[in-house]
Amino acid sequence: MRFLRSVFTAALFLGLTAIAAQFYAQRPDHRPAAAAVERLLTPLLREYGMSAARLNREQHTPRESWRARWEYWEKEFFIPHPLSEEHFLAALRQLVAAPLAIAAISKKKEHAQERLIIDLHSHALPVYRLIVQYPIGLKPAVAPLPAPPAAAIPARPPPPAVVPPPPPRPPEAQLAIVLDDWGNNASLITEALQLPQPVTYAILPNLAFSTTIAERLSAEGQEYILHQPIEPHNPERLSLEANTLHTGMPAEQIRMIVRENIAQLGNIRGVNNHMGSKGTEHPALMRALLQEVKAHRLFFLDSLTSAASIGRTVAAELNIPFCQRDIFIDNENDATAIERQLLKAAELAHTRGACIAIGHARPTTVRVLHAVMPRLSRAGIRFIRLSALVEHRGNLIDPQTETDGNDNTRY
Repeated sequence: MRFLRSVFTAALFLGLTAIAAQFYAQRPDHRPAAAAVERLLTPLLREYGMSAARLNREQHTPRESWRARWEYWEKEFFIPHPLSEEHFLAALRQLVAAPLAIAAISKKKEHAQERLIIDLHSHALPVYRLIVQYPIGLKPAVAPLPAPPAAAIPARPPPPAVVPPPPPRPPEAQLAIVLDDWGNNASLITEALQLPQPVTYAILPNLAFSTTIAERLSAEGQEYILHQPIEPHNPERLSLEANTLHTGMPAEQIRMIVRENIAQLGNIRGVNNHMGSKGTEHPALMRALLQEVKAHRLFFLDSLTSAASIGRTVAAELNIPFCQRDIFIDNENDATAIERQLLKAAELAHTRGACIAIGHARPTTVRVLHAVMPRLSRAGIRFIRLSALVEHRGNLIDPQTETDGNDNTRY
């Protein structure tokens, strides 16, 4: 009898396990839901200034439970102007319909910025989080409301008293710091990640810690770009990286190298040149490089190691997002000199609205940034990720004039 009871128990267990396995395998597949939300929201986000160039961070995560499989997407934008939350949320609510629902809306203030966080659920599953950062204090620009019916229009009031206009606002001082040459310095990245303000990291491919650093930056939600080696003048005097782009290479070889480097580093936002004083003057090389940049929907930062670079011209021909370096901050690996260059970068940001400054993955540079960033913030500098400047920023400095200690044509 005991034997029969054991056999029955084992058979029941196996049967229930098979039923559970079949049920688990037949769970609803809601993985396309996040992409559907993305398609739904994209026109609205663009209307309110949340274009791809202002995307700070994007993350896609597969999820599953006993009842379903789905994907969770998180996107974070920064817009340089205040957001009319009332209008934006009203427009969002008009778009949302079952099975999609707004699950939560929250806000958080950080320094002089507001963070609006919106969680969207589909089929009662968390599929999409939208985060919007924007400055506080200015009156947001919104679309005008419809005019009331003719019968409701009141009599015209008397003209207001003439008052003098308010004084013009000083230009917003935005500063994007790019730190080049990551890849051999895994220990320094921990100190850099503790910087009090955002920076953009430029990673050299094919080095000992290139992928390790890229994975850590991605996990921390940091912005990074590919630091693509390109042929300099006088290459015999310099140590060139593996897969440096040379002016004699066929276009398809250039594109293949860039394609492989992008794939190696993963979630990059753009590309800039390492060295390249000769290559950035070469039309065929630059066209092949920027064609691959365009194919991956990235931006290009010209480090401007040559005043004769044709990066801007080729980028305009191909219609890709482009910006260029305004100042180097650590051509001298000396704390006093680096601080002097940072103060100059801040002055350029104040007078011209924005500045792009390039430094390098060196302990002295990181230490000076730790010390100087808080002072510059108190002086009105807003540190910003490079991608947030790319869309709306033109060339703020004539490359021919930025030569005092910053002319890197030897590279």
